[in-house]
Amino acid sequence: MAATGLYGMVTFLLLLSLPAALADPSFFNRTCYLTKNPGACHSVLGHYFWSLNATTLPQLTSTGLDVAVFKARDIMGAMSELFGEGRYAGTHEGDALAQCARLYDKTMSYDLDQGDMRLVDGKYSDALRFVTHARSAGDACEKAFADRGSRSVVSDLN
Repeated sequence: MAATGLYGMVTFLLLLSLPAALADPSFFNRTCYLTKNPGACHSVLGHYFWSLNATTLPQLTSTGLDVAVFKARDIMGAMSELFGEGRYAGTHEGDALAQCARLYDKTMSYDLDQGDMRLVDGKYSDALRFVTHARSAGDACEKAFADRGSRSVVSDLN
């Protein structure tokens, strides 16, 4: 996924890889500092008050997945508006935008839902696999624009 959406996915993936024994009152801050990109972790998860109250890795990881879902929904809505305006009709950007919409639709209707179900069931490696698929869809979306020699209007949405 583009920009913030990608950070949400990366943060979620990093959180899955941390040991659960880290829980304490300052869990959010300490966990973010243990990721590969503490700034992105704080930036993405810090906007959601419930992540600041998390005391366990599953709670914080669930928030990371929620952030990714919210961002993907926002991007889907913005893509829908762009289609409705028709300003990209018949253009390379329009073709790439249509491909992105299909990718995001699959991600929203399957990968993120499956990842969430696996997370709730405690099947973290399965959750990671589905979220990785979702992140790959975001990367493929960006590639769709690059392959057409166009700037990504999806990145602009972030």
